[in-house]
Amino acid sequence: MKRSGFTLVELMISLAVLAILAALAVPLVGDTDALRLNAAERLLTSDLEHTQILAITHPEDAYCLVIHDDGSGWHIAHMDDVETPVLETISEDPLTVTIGEGRGRPASGVLLSTNANDNIIAFDPNGGLTDFTAETSITLTIGESEGMLSVAASTGTISYE
Repeated sequence: MKRSGFTLVELMISLAVLAILAALAVPLVGDTDALRLNAAERLLTSDLEHTQILAITHPEDAYCLVIHDDGSGWHIAHMDDVETPVLETISEDPLTVTIGEGRGRPASGVLLSTNANDNIIAFDPNGGLTDFTAETSITLTIGESEGMLSVAASTGTISYE
C-alpha cells in the first residue's frame, strides 16, 4: 500500500532537526568584529603567558613579548635581541603571530597598541614585569570595537577588560 504525506511523528522530527540547525547557525551571523577581537585577545593572552613561563623556567635569560610597530602582530624574543623571535623548541618555528595569517587568521583586521616602552613587555624570573612601576596595557581595536588587556606590574596577572 502506497503512503502519501507525512505522519505527525515525521513532521515533529523534521521540525526538531530544523530547530537544531537554526540554533547552530544563529551564532555564526553574530558580530564578527567581537569574535575577531576575542580571538586576538585569546591568542595574545596565550603568548603573554608563554613568555611569562619562559622567563620563570629560564631565569638566566630575559624574555619579552614585542608588539610590532604597525600593530599587526607580535613575537616572543630574548631581551638581548628583541628583533629576532625565539624558536619553538620542537618545531623550531619562530614564536611570532601576524594578524590575519596562520595562527592569527581568526583575528583578521584587529590592530594592537600598547603603553609599554618600545612596545616591549618583559617578564622577570618571578613572572612579574621587569618594569614593576606601572601596569602595562595593550589595546586591541577593530572597526568600532575595542578591548584592552592589562598586565599587572608586580604579579604579571593578565586580565581583559
